[in-house]
Amino acid sequence: MVRKLETVTVFGVAAAVVLPLAYGLTHLPSKTEMPQVSPAAKASPSEMPVTEQIPPMPQIPHAFSVVPKGYDATPAAKVTAARVLVARWSKWKAKPTGDPIPYADWANARVNLTSIKSGMQEFADAKALATQLDAIGPALADAESKVADKIRARERERDALALVNDTAGRRSYAKTLENNFLRNNMDATVRAEGSKDTTLRVKYIGFSRPLMFKLQEEGKLIPDIIAAAKAHGFRKLIMEDGYRYSWNWDLSKP
Repeated sequence: MVRKLETVTVFGVAAAVVLPLAYGLTHLPSKTEMPQVSPAAKASPSEMPVTEQIPPMPQIPHAFSVVPKGYDATPAAKVTAARVLVARWSKWKAKPTGDPIPYADWANARVNLTSIKSGMQEFADAKALATQLDAIGPALADAESKVADKIRARERERDALALVNDTAGRRSYAKTLENNFLRNNMDATVRAEGSKDTTLRVKYIGFSRPLMFKLQEEGKLIPDIIAAAKAHGFRKLIMEDGYRYSWNWDLSKP
């Protein structure tokens, strides 16, 4: 194919271009030669066709995480799932029990409806069901949250009781703390004592008033011991020099 090098002006700047003569193109079309689109032929945004859609799922605070399910089902199956969820809620609301409808079931039924597009046979039903689900969503999530609060309260009580009975854990921590003092050339004695070993006693001859004042004002030693002692279920901390001075902390307070 024969090519011809011609110079053209682009935006006021001369430029060399290679034009394929085999296609009969010997020059660039000028602005007047370019096809023009009349303003009347351009569609305004208001004239663009609008496709109706299912509104997105509303954001509702809830107790448990949601694992997506049913997203790959057919539109008919998604509509059926939403209809069943509405019926389940109506039945539960008429006679509430300690086992409410899981929020995850509601969320999956609701969000799966958004994949049903305008023009599909199920769209009208999906749109109506989305409205129904939006109406019951907050009450359903609230019912589940109340059950979750009770479950978590029982778990906290169970954990607290287990911590109170963990005498072995407190003795182990006392030994670990004593070893840490020794590693830092501090000849301290640490013991777990009292009812269920809930009192932590640290005895070190070097605990003078100036040192303890400085440790409480600036150091991390005492705050770290208090935090760890609380985590192990200690309810009282005593630090003393073994002769004259002692400092006490009530760890049962928040």
